[in-house]
Amino acid sequence: MAAISALRDGGMASPSGPTGDDAETTKPILIHVRFRPDGCIGHITDLPVHLNADQWFKLLCSAIGHKYHSRAGGRGFFRTTRLELESIITPQQ
Repeated sequence: MAAISALRDGGMASPSGPTGDDAETTKPILIHVRFRPDGCIGHITDLPVHLNADQWFKLLCSAIGHKYHSRAGGRGFFRTTRLELESIITPQQ
């Protein structure tokens, strides 16, 4: 049963995998992007309050652009983890 639920979540069945907070920070998340017909960002998820949509997209592209997957219809997504996302959002001192 654990193998089925792990495969449903897109992961591998592992009895010794991360649990609790570790599992939450390493769980894959998707940041969805929708473009308008003129090429500007129409919508992007997980937008920090101190950035606009274009700034957020450019920051994501510079940090994890290799994790961007384009889709049809002016859509795409970044596949990352919560831990990696928090390190991008947190300004480097």
